[in-house]
Amino acid sequence: AGKEALGALPAGEINIERIKEMLEISKQKIKEIEGLGPNSYFEHPYFGKLNLKPTIKFLEMHLKHHLKIIQDILSTNN
Repeated sequence: AGKEALGALPAGEINIERIKEMLEISKQKIKEIEGLGPNSYFEHPYFGKLNLKPTIKFLEMHLKHHLKIIQDILSTNN
């Protein structure tokens, strides 16, 4: 009781408009994270419940992973 959860899985087709929409949603979620208590958790589809601190660390690593993928894609298209 008293714990909050954040979602992880996007729904629907992935295209440029959807990516822009997901980016805006992500920006809003980052603002929400700042107001969460330490007992809040993130429900990951494979890792289960992660408390706030491990969630932030995971999201940082995951973002870097996705940015690397984007850089690789962009470099192969140039």
